[in-house]
This record gives sequence, C-alpha cells and structure tokens, in this order.
Amino acid sequence: MTASPMEGCFFFTELDPEIKLKDSRDPLGFQPIWSYFGRKLVGNLTTVTTSVRGFTTLLLGHHFASSLVESGAVPAAEYIDPFLRFEQISAYSRFAWADETGDAVNTIRGIRRVEARYKNGNGRVRIASDRDGQILSNQKTYGLWGLYSVAATSSGLLQPSRLGLTTRAAHFVEENLLGALDQRKWGGVEGIGRLLSARELQFEPRGKDKDLGRTLSNLYGPKFEEAERDFYGRQLVNGSHCHPDGRQERLWRHIEQINGRKKWRAFDMNELSAIVSKCQESHDTLDRVLAAGLDNIRVLERVLVPSEQIFDFVLGQRGQTVTAVAAELGRRWRGAFGHLEPTRISELATEITQAAGDPSTLRIIAASLIEGRFDNAIELILQHNERVMQRRSGGAWAAVKNSRIEVRYSDQTGEPMDRSELPEGWHNTYFLNALKEVGAAVFMKEVAE
Repeated sequence: MTASPMEGCFFFTELDPEIKLKDSRDPLGFQPIWSYFGRKLVGNLTTVTTSVRGFTTLLLGHHFASSLVESGAVPAAEYIDPFLRFEQISAYSRFAWADETGDAVNTIRGIRRVEARYKNGNGRVRIASDRDGQILSNQKTYGLWGLYSVAATSSGLLQPSRLGLTTRAAHFVEENLLGALDQRKWGGVEGIGRLLSARELQFEPRGKDKDLGRTLSNLYGPKFEEAERDFYGRQLVNGSHCHPDGRQERLWRHIEQINGRKKWRAFDMNELSAIVSKCQESHDTLDRVLAAGLDNIRVLERVLVPSEQIFDFVLGQRGQTVTAVAAELGRRWRGAFGHLEPTRISELATEITQAAGDPSTLRIIAASLIEGRFDNAIELILQHNERVMQRRSGGAWAAVKNSRIEVRYSDQTGEPMDRSELPEGWHNTYFLNALKEVGAAVFMKEVAE
C-alpha cells in the first residue's frame, strides 16, 4: 500500500528470518491505524530507516548506477545490479575498518553475512549481484533498495521512479561525497565505476583494495560534517519535502529542547506528553497542530497497547477457559484503565475508518477495559484478529471454541505489563522513534546505551 509523499506510506513484506522486520505480520491490523496518524507528523521515515549512513550508501549507489547506465557501461535494465554491488562493497569496507572509524556496524543491513563471509574468506570476499553474492537472502527486497527507497523518495532524495537522484541530492553527492572518493590510487570515481560495472569481483577492503576500503569506510563514521548536517537535517529530520508547512521541523525542535544536553533515550509516551503540554501552552498554529496530532496518538496508543498485550497473553493460554483468562487479567489489571477515553476514539472514527475500516472495535475494547469486562475484551480482540486475517485470505491465530482458547498459530506470547506501566505503554512508535534516532545521529547527540 502506498501513499503520496505528503502522507508518507506503509507496506507489508514477507517475513524474512534474517531480519525479522518489526510488526511485519501485524495480526491485529493496527499498523495502518498508527501509520496513518504517525504520517500526519513524520512524513518520510519508517521504523526501519533509522541509519543515516544507510541513506549515504543509497545516494552513492544510485549515483554510480546512473552514471554507468548513462555511459552505456551497464544496460538500463540492469540498473539495480551495480547498486547492489556498491552496497556490498560499502558494507564490507565499513566492517573491515570499523575499529578505526568507530562505525556502528550493527546498522549495516546484512551484517551477519558480511561478518561471516569476511572472516571465512580471510578478508577476501566476492562482490556480485547474483544470489550467492548478495548479503541478504534477497538484497533487493531487504536491503537498502527495498527498505529505504520509499523513505528516500518521500524525503526528496530520489525521483518518484526511484531510478535516479533528485537534482538536490545529486548536487549534494557531487559536492560533498565524491571528492573524498576521487583519488588516483584506484583510478578515482571512474575507477570505482569500472569496478562496479564488472559482474563479479574479488574485494579485499584491508588487502589489495585497502585504500578504497579505508576511504569508503571513512565516509560512514559517526561524525557528520557541516554540509551533511545541513543536508540530512533538512531532508531527513525536518522533512522539508513531505511537510512543507514546517510541522516536522517544529516537532524536531521540541524533541531537541526537551532532551537538551542529557543522554538521549528512545522516544516514549512521557516525552510525547511533555511535548503535548508544551505545545498546548502555545498560541502558535504549528504548535497547535502538533498538540492535536500527538494527543490523538496518545489516545490511540493507550488502547492499542493493552489490546496487543491481551492478544499476546491469550496466545499462551491454549486450552484455558475464557473465564479463567479473563479472571487472571482482572486480577492484574482491574481498575487500571481510568485513563482510557472511548469518547475521544469515537471522535477519531472518521480518520480511523479512512485508515483501516470500522473503528467501533477499539471504542468497545476501551469501554470493556474501563468496566473490567475482560472476557468481552478477549472475545472482541480475537474476533478482530479473525477479520483481519480473513481480509488477507488467512486464518485466525486463535479462537474461542466451547468456551476455551484454541490457539492455531503463535509466534509471540508474553506476560502482560504491570498495571502501573499501562498509561505510559509505548509500542507502535508512529515513526516518532525513527525521527528522534535519525536526528540524534545527524546532530551527533550523546545517546544512552
């Protein structure tokens, strides 16, 4: 499912065991809801596009692919192949020199294969776009091409066709990245192009290719030059392309002010509430927009989180009666939902319908939790899962049969969170965590471990 750059987008991918994308299965169908409300504030980033250096590789990969196609060295139909090969060269270079650059190699897509192949080959690796050369089970889908292209397009970095950089991004690459790579030792930028035009090659980032490997790795260190901070700050953090009214930039400024000089931690409900309070005190139009958008998110997340918690808990209660499971939830949670606002959910009905269909389930779940009717909440949540899976031509993960829980599929079960944690529960992120993580990297904030 796609949306315009102004609204951003969300999409589902087939689960890959190597990367296990967060929420890729979404058995309760909540992703379209929180995506819709999140996109009103953060229009470009996704939950997986949190590596700024991933965007650096994307930009350079497109530059070299475009150059090779334009020169006739690579057929237009094979545009993606040199891109994939550059992604591999960059990944191996980053890993090989991380001890010197301080690069966070855990942000490299395909790091497990990169590390294994590098070590098994004693620093010599095969670069190729075929299946055996790829650093993920499907590098096109699960690498930067598949996971970063939508965000890059929404950020004004790629053409809508995704087969070329925008004028602004091309200018940034030419003015700020290519200079470091244009060295005679390996034939300069043209030399890199010749490497990438080969269908396969043996690469030794700390051996015969150490000059190129080291120089490439230096582009990926944690320090961002002023020109990089300006470019990535404007395009990725401020979202100037997707929210030209400045709301995303204003949101970032509030995040920056609230976190100050202390060590930065992941965005959470407490931070959201602090920004809402700050914006509600303001008479500025953008602050009012942020206050309303963030408060809607708070209202929704306070229902989505316990619904997800109940569903996960039920998946671990095979054969138990609904009455027994409800009683256990009541023992833990009864009287803990005075913060829920079913009326506010009703007020959001039009937008929830626009995002994902009938909003009544969420309102009734909220009312059931407030009233302590956990048996009703359980049945509503399981019925909702059944409807979601039917729309996907699949089966319900669990159902009630003869008053007992019948579990048909389960990949995650867990104990419900403590009642004291419920009002501030934070799971779905609404792309706010991605914004904070990217911003902290670009502007080199000190992040808590």
